[in-house]
Amino acid sequence: MASVTVGIKSGPSKYDLMLALFERSMNNLRPVTFILKSTDKSNWWVENKKLTLHITEVGIKDGSGQSWCFRGQSEDGTYHKGWFRTDTREGTIGVEPPPPHVLDAYERMGTQRVLEDLKTKYGR
Repeated sequence: MASVTVGIKSGPSKYDLMLALFERSMNNLRPVTFILKSTDKSNWWVENKKLTLHITEVGIKDGSGQSWCFRGQSEDGTYHKGWFRTDTREGTIGVEPPPPHVLDAYERMGTQRVLEDLKTKYGR
């Protein structure tokens, strides 16, 4: 399934981003967490979703010292890329949408009911 671009509501601090990239070894990666936000009605399913990444690459976006391009790998092995500002902690990132049957279930049952079912099933 094709990646879609969604918003970052809250990304890591500049310090946490630096540690994720430089303060690690092959057996001890430092993950960072991004809280996502929907950017339009078609990606409503991403609102407030937490995405934890192991940062693999960081680049300067605009020379401000606050805006960064990045690449990272999630714990399920999926690669993501995006950009965000460390002063506002906002930006965008590419994510994989859920399979169509999951989206259909969300719409049929209502998002709140699905979340309650998942919490009951997985104890979160």
